[in-house]
Amino acid sequence: MAHGTQGYIGKLRGEIQDSLVTTAAEEIFLPSDKLHSILTISAVHGAVTELHCGPEHRINLADTIYHQGRRVFAILVYNGWQDHIIDFRKHGALDSRLPITEDDAVVITNHEVGRRLVREQWMFLPYTFPRSMWEYDCHVERKMIIPLIKVEQIGSGAFSTVEKIGISPSQQNFVDNGVRAFK
Repeated sequence: MAHGTQGYIGKLRGEIQDSLVTTAAEEIFLPSDKLHSILTISAVHGAVTELHCGPEHRINLADTIYHQGRRVFAILVYNGWQDHIIDFRKHGALDSRLPITEDDAVVITNHEVGRRLVREQWMFLPYTFPRSMWEYDCHVERKMIIPLIKVEQIGSGAFSTVEKIGISPSQQNFVDNGVRAFK
């Protein structure tokens, strides 16, 4: 049964859209904490009831999405391609396979959807700063969004400027998320 007049999928799409954050570089991303608060097990179960697929495809689908494919499902729901989750599960292309290559995305879906999905996936894969990143080299994919949400110049000198940056709380592991957040 649908949730309200817009249904579970429409509600999820709206919550995703409302939770997107814009970086200082004007890139848009969905913070990981928002992804997890939106795609709860009950929300996923509700959305699965609205998919256009046979009952055989629904078997364990909500649990698979919740435990292995929330990011993929969020990308698909956001773009109106939620029925393709069946194809992604069939190909074993869930969150652990992100970022997905264009070749794989085209094989799983089709040329148009696959190409667009490869571009759109980065909104759902923002970089998360590790706790001790200074201890080793960090690899950042070229298209990955760096979640700097605030940049403020706090000083300058003859050869440099000093800026204070704000990082989306759920995208860093330097300190506990509850310590301090910029508004």
